[in-house]
Amino acid sequence: MRQFLLVVGMCVFSLGEVGQTWFVDADNAGGTEDGLSWATAFSSIQAGLDAAAVGGAGGEVWVAEGTYTGDGDNVVELQLGIELQGGFAGTESSRDERIREGHISIIDGEDARRCVLGANSATLDGFTLTNAVASIGGGMRNSRVSLLTVANCIFIDNESTFVPAGGGSDGGGGA
Repeated sequence: MRQFLLVVGMCVFSLGEVGQTWFVDADNAGGTEDGLSWATAFSSIQAGLDAAAVGGAGGEVWVAEGTYTGDGDNVVELQLGIELQGGFAGTESSRDERIREGHISIIDGEDARRCVLGANSATLDGFTLTNAVASIGGGMRNSRVSLLTVANCIFIDNESTFVPAGGGSDGGGGA
């Protein structure tokens, strides 16, 4: 008589902190900036995006009303798979509580740089992009970017110094 041994394997998967929310508020004067709550929000959008990108788990960055600037070539460089959501008062605990119309989040190029550089599978929702100047895609540049979502955004007074390129946004071709 033969005996058969049946081995059953179990696989356990850990997803980590998928979907964590990070907070940004230009008016944070509390001193502590870890982005884990409105009270300790980052004061720059890029700091929030960089924190969300660590570990590659994705997530959302919520941005309170206010004007956000930068000092590099781009005010904001979106990150793979991260949702950047603007238009918050700075008190919400759920995205459903956000009322964009009353709380404007502005990304301002200060007539010196591009507002946003796009990224694959990213989301930009609820922002005004203004006063940008870049050779191509003043307001937003999306070169070789795919699956990017842009919703509820206003592009105003942006400039491209390269004549045939878009001042407000330039697609640049998908990946």
